Amino acid sequence: MTDRGRAVLVGLVAAVALVGCSGDEDPSLLTDDDLPAIESTTTFGSGQPTATTCSELTTRIPSIGTPDADGPQPLTKSYTLESGDVVTASLFVPAQRYGDADGALAAVEEAVAACVEKGDVTALSDSDGLPEGAVGFSGSTTGEDVAVQALAPTGDDRIVSVTVTHTGGGEPAVEIAEVLSAALANASDIGRDES
Repeated sequence: MTDRGRAVLVGLVAAVALVGCSGDEDPSLLTDDDLPAIESTTTFGSGQPTATTCSELTTRIPSIGTPDADGPQPLTKSYTLESGDVVTASLFVPAQRYGDADGALAAVEEAVAACVEKGDVTALSDSDGLPEGAVGFSGSTTGEDVAVQALAPTGDDRIVSVTVTHTGGGEPAVEIAEVLSAALANASDIGRDES
C-alpha cells in the first residue's frame, strides 16, 4: 500500500474515531487465526470508517451506528498485514433514527445504489459470498488502492463492518467474505453487559 493510501485509510478511520487507545484486553472481531500475518494493529474507541470517497457513503456509513453502551469498548480495530493490505473491523449498534440493524443496512444499501449510479463503486452481491442481509461494495480510494467493504447484521441487532484495502496488482491477501464471516462468528463472543 502506498504511503498516501495508508494516510487516506488512517484518516478515514481517525475521522470517525472518537477515542483512541490500545491494549491486550481490547475485544477483537478478528484474531490471528482469521488473517494472514499481521504487521501491526491500531484500536479505536468507536466509529464506522468507510472505504470510499463517494459522498453518499462517506456521510451515511459513519452515521448509521453508535457504540454499544452495553458492550465492551473499543469497537474498531485496524490490522496492517505483512502484505501491506489493511483490514478494518467494527462492531456497533444502529443509530436510533434507523430503528434496527435492518433499517440501518437498508440506508447503506440506498447509498451504495446512488454511488453505483455515479460510477464510484461496484455493489457486491450474493455471488461474492456475502451472507443474507449483508451490504457491500468495492471501489478505488486513491491511486492504486482498491477497497472492499461489507456490513452485516449480527442477529442481536448489532452490525459488523469489515473493510479490506489492497494496493497494486494481484489479489488481496484475504477475501472480504472470509473476513466478514470470521467477524460475524467472533461477534457472538463479544458479549454485552447484562447488569
